[in-house]
Amino acid sequence: MNPALRTLTFQACCAAIWSDGRMSPAEHRHLGHLVESLAEQESEREELRRIAMQGWAVDLLFAQIRGLPPPHRMFVFEKCIEVLGNDESLGWRDRRFLRHLAQACGMGYWTYRRKLRELAGHRGIRAFGWKLPMVLGASLLFGGWLLSKVKPPDALVHPRSVQTGQEIQVESWMPGPKGPEPRLDPEELYRQTQNAFVTVAVFLDGKPLSTGSGSIIGKDARGGAYILTNKHVVFHEFAKGSEMRVEVQLTTDAKYDARLDFISPNADLALLYVKDLGSGVRPLALCRKSQLAVGQPVYVLGSPHHLKHTFTTGVISALRDDYLQTDATISSGSSGGPILESHGAVCGVTTRSFKEKNFSFAIYADAIFDCLEDRRKEAAEAARKPGA
Repeated sequence: MNPALRTLTFQACCAAIWSDGRMSPAEHRHLGHLVESLAEQESEREELRRIAMQGWAVDLLFAQIRGLPPPHRMFVFEKCIEVLGNDESLGWRDRRFLRHLAQACGMGYWTYRRKLRELAGHRGIRAFGWKLPMVLGASLLFGGWLLSKVKPPDALVHPRSVQTGQEIQVESWMPGPKGPEPRLDPEELYRQTQNAFVTVAVFLDGKPLSTGSGSIIGKDARGGAYILTNKHVVFHEFAKGSEMRVEVQLTTDAKYDARLDFISPNADLALLYVKDLGSGVRPLALCRKSQLAVGQPVYVLGSPHHLKHTFTTGVISALRDDYLQTDATISSGSSGGPILESHGAVCGVTTRSFKEKNFSFAIYADAIFDCLEDRRKEAAEAARKPGA
């Protein structure tokens, strides 16, 4: 088994564990066992332990799994069902994850149901099979009594976004009347943009939950700073009563608590708000797709695998309909980081990479303008509500 398959399998298992918004003690123990059984060297074990603290975009994981050969897809599925089998029951969120994973693995319905039955038989797992209608009928007869006796499961919630009520002032990069200014060399570009880059860390009840990257794209009239990142970095499901906290760290190593200001309804984007980052931080300008060309150089800022403030270079490989494709090196932890064109403007937001393939994808900066417009509409609707 190659290292890339082992890493992808571990990421899928982590996503399976967190599909119900929590990690049971049994799942935690099995995750530790999985690190030992999958990794072949200590450096790889450390890598898997770092992955366990990061966030995952499940749809992106499924896309990678679909590209595997059938035996490898089955290996990933069996490892995921094995780790979920450590609980005494499979919740509906667990089963929903497994069903979507089975589809990504090209598994037929009856094969999927057979795998569930095998799991139930081997582990004593409580999971509904094909006799679900009979179970529901019995439940209706005794429903009142059961509801009075059975303790309801913990409610799961998502973090709430709360807008500041302020308009975000952003700068749009455009070439001057005499054409674009000379391109910056990589060293100068990094020097001019590094202060606008942040590492994003998410904590649940004080424990690390996920990490990612972000960039400062605007300020408001009061001096508050707005940080753009991926939605999947900061938007997690967790038990009601738990506390989620977001922290951003500048390249100066200064750390600030951030508030979730807005979640895009249409793209993998989110805005964070920090009241004051100081006068030395200048937001990055935004560059639309129409200003880009295949072959032009691009630069990526990110924190892959906890390697903070990493700067990589590449070119635009293709201008796809929905994504900017680049060969710049991107890896886990870079999610939400900016992709810069050669004048230092944000032309994309890192969102997807593929192991063992020399390309990655980013959301165009055009989607950032759409996100800001959606934010304005949400604020206007809130203002029209009674009592606002």
